[in-house]
Amino acid sequence: MPFFLKQNSEYCVLILSLLRVFLEFLPLNFSKLPLGKMLISISESKVKPERIHRLGLFLAIGYLTFFITELLFWLIIA
Repeated sequence: MPFFLKQNSEYCVLILSLLRVFLEFLPLNFSKLPLGKMLISISESKVKPERIHRLGLFLAIGYLTFFITELLFWLIIA
């Protein structure tokens, strides 16, 4: 895989992670989104969709943390 394709995919994931964290600060009810409605119709309780959205938030924060750490590391070395 050429380097620029790998770098572009990293930037796409970074932008999606930033968008996910940004959506957390908006007064938005995730159960009213299409994916949330689908998860509520599949599961019997309303706890499961909230757990899935919380897990997505934790994954996004973790990715941002590791990306920023890597970026700072390469800036210090260079």
